[in-house]
Formats: sequence, structure tokens, C-alpha cells
Amino acid sequence: MRTSVQLGHSLSPVTLSQTSSPLHLSVIIPVLNEADKISDVIQRVYERASGAQSEVKVKTLALDRSLSLFEVIVVDGGSMDATCASARKQARGRAGQTLRVVQLPSEQRVCRANQLNWGAQLARGDVLLFLHADTTPPNAYPDIIARVLCLERCQDLRRDPGLQCIPAVGAFSLQFAERSWKLRLVAWGANMRSRLLHMPYGDQGMFLRRDVFDALGGFPPDWPLLEDVSLVRRAHQRFGWPGAVSLAPEAAQTSARRYQQMGVLRTVLLNQCILLGHALGISVETLARWYRSLCGRVSTPTQRWIRPKTAHLPSC
Repeated sequence: MRTSVQLGHSLSPVTLSQTSSPLHLSVIIPVLNEADKISDVIQRVYERASGAQSEVKVKTLALDRSLSLFEVIVVDGGSMDATCASARKQARGRAGQTLRVVQLPSEQRVCRANQLNWGAQLARGDVLLFLHADTTPPNAYPDIIARVLCLERCQDLRRDPGLQCIPAVGAFSLQFAERSWKLRLVAWGANMRSRLLHMPYGDQGMFLRRDVFDALGGFPPDWPLLEDVSLVRRAHQRFGWPGAVSLAPEAAQTSARRYQQMGVLRTVLLNQCILLGHALGISVETLARWYRSLCGRVSTPTQRWIRPKTAHLPSC
């Protein structure tokens, strides 16, 4: 038996099975010109989920369940390098494992938010993990997700619309792959912000139950940046602050390439200016134009995602 769950905004309905089988985790990875990284990212996602404690037993309505990695969905946003070919090579080499490489329709290739929504629309898991292409989750991350979301205290995911169970959204702590005292200070500040303000960002790896994602309406379509901030704020509004969002002590490891390309201080100041502008009510389109101009000629990983809405890139 399958139950339809209505998504908000531009997302379409998906179905969840009503069985006593383990709860399924879908990992969604948006990519754009990541040919040199995507194979390693996919490999680490599978390796770090397959440890001895990769399945967490949880009890819901007297039924023993577990949270296990069910699928990885790579959503390409119009790469012009060999990203798709590299990811599909990984898919061919993973017999018995669900790895899908999909392409965002050309008319939607304006931002990462659309890729995240597209991947969520295709996902069949009960829990969603949104992971940037330069971020590696911690070891046994399905265990961590089940613990942070308190799945053992939730009612049946197929019966509860997500309004009675918190935390609604979770994230890992932040650690940079590259090491320096400046980057450690940035990571410390990000983790303090996440713990005190309950405001994690996408580069930490964000996860939530599928029905909660549907109730929140997904990421804001066509937003060129700050889609993660929008989702977290709506979670607070819907489920209450501070309990709606929880941070895991275990850290996801993310690349510091943007800080290395622009400089640590300049990147931190730019991020804070963008957040301040958003808090003051400046539109994300205007903030994206400011971001492009302030970045100058430095092509950062974030800047690659910020495109004019008329940009239609060729498929790879």
C-alpha cells in the first residue's frame, strides 16, 4: 500500500510505502562542473554509510525499523565538463546500489535551490540528506541522522504529517578539509552560530524527514542564494524556535576552496553583508548581483551557482 504526500510550491506528489521495512535515506547531491571531485564524493558517501553501525534500530508503533542508505541522487545543473560522465561511471560500477545521475531541465538551470527540489521530487526515501558536492558526511552518518531527528520518539512517518515531532531539521557540525588557524576559527564560529541560533547552513549537510520537507514546501524556487537560510527559517516559524533545528556534534568535512580563493577575511565579511542585506529585506536577486560584483574576477564555487535567469547551459 502506498500513500500520497502532497508537496508545497512547485513540487509534485511523491509516494511512501507503508511497510515494516527499514526507513530509507536518500542523499541528494547538486553538482555543477565538479568532474574532479564527484567520483570521490560518491565513493565516500557510500563508504561512510556502510560501517558496522550504519543501521540504527528505531521503534515506531511497536515496529522495529532502521534507517539505512537507500539511494544517492546526483543532480547536474548543466555542467560543461565531465561531471556527468564521471558520476555515471560510478553508477555503472555499483551493481546492487541505487545511484542515479539526473539532469535538471534546462529552463530551471538558474540556481542550486532548483536542483535540490528536483532531487527531492525524485527521491523515494523517508529521510532526505542534502549534501554539497565538496562536503563529506561523518562516519556512520545514518546513525547520526536517526539520533538527531529522534526517530525513535516519532510516530509512524507515514501517519504523522510531521507537525508533532521535533527536531524537524538537523545538520552536522562544520569542519574544513584544509587546516589552518583561520579556518578553524571560522568553523568554530559557524558551529557556535548553529548551536546558539539554531541556524545551520547548507555546507554542513542538512537533513530532515520527507514529510517535514513537504510540509515546509521545499527550497524556495529560483532563489540564486540563501536557499538553506530560507528553509531553516521556515522550519522555525512552522515548528517553533529553538527546538525545530538541531546540530549533531559529529562534523561534516567541507572544502575551504572559496575561502582560499577569496581570502578568509574577505569571504567572512561578504557572507555577513549578504546575510545582513537579507535580514533588511533586500531581494535575493539584488543580493546575487552584489555578490557577483563583489567577487570581481574570482570564480568561486558559490558564484558558479549564481546565474541570470535566462542562462540555459548545454547538457553534458
